[in-house]
Amino acid sequence: MAPYNTAADVASFVLRELGALLAGAVFMVLWRRLRVAAFGLLAAAFAVRLVAEIFIFRWWSAARPGWLAIYAAFEFAVLAATVAVMATWGARYVSRIRALDAEMERERREAARSLDTDRLTGLLNQAALARRMEEPATFEGVVAVCDMDGFKDINDRYGHLAGDEVLRNVGRLVQTSIRPEDEAFRWGGDEFVVLFHNQLSEVAHRRMADIEARLQAFRLRGAGALPISFSWGTAEARGRALREALNDADRGMYLGKRKRAANVPEPRPPAL
Repeated sequence: MAPYNTAADVASFVLRELGALLAGAVFMVLWRRLRVAAFGLLAAAFAVRLVAEIFIFRWWSAARPGWLAIYAAFEFAVLAATVAVMATWGARYVSRIRALDAEMERERREAARSLDTDRLTGLLNQAALARRMEEPATFEGVVAVCDMDGFKDINDRYGHLAGDEVLRNVGRLVQTSIRPEDEAFRWGGDEFVVLFHNQLSEVAHRRMADIEARLQAFRLRGAGALPISFSWGTAEARGRALREALNDADRGMYLGKRKRAANVPEPRPPAL
């Protein structure tokens, strides 16, 4: 067989080697930047291919044409190994990227929850309630606003640590007294807001009366029995903005607080 010295063969050989060099350079750059072993293997495979092809075409093609078949098999094996390495690397890192995405999504959810959660009571905080009130959709259900009477006296008499314990337990009691679809917020200080979704006003009244009754049996660690007076008001929000219903419930709560301060008996539905 005549040596490959025609212009077409030389041009084909040059183009193939330039492609191999370019691919090898790309993989080497990626390997140096990302420090991934798979890129090193790919670069080594392309380097071996380049050296072997130069050697075959330069010294062996003219005198030993049979070696061309061996070289073709060798090149096929190198390319097959390269594809296998790429597939392995791709599967491994796609799986790792998916795991990292899932972990980041969990972190984002946890961060969002922590931004909306009051650290002391575990309820939703004032910022979450403010965003809730800005939503354009109307709220269907009952809004309850509640407040502890004389909470400042508890802080003054027992200290702020005891006051924090009271708030923590009240928050826990409120959360366990509502359904999973309902929402409870610490509005600020010792004031709380509960959103009873798609609930009847009578049922919301009984829920709040039950919380009030249970707080009458509250016990403070190191101090014993400490009945807590609890004022609350409710308002239905069907077909109107949440802010309007919240204002009505807040006014009802303060009206009840004034009546209690004036010793005016206030009818309450029976507790659940």
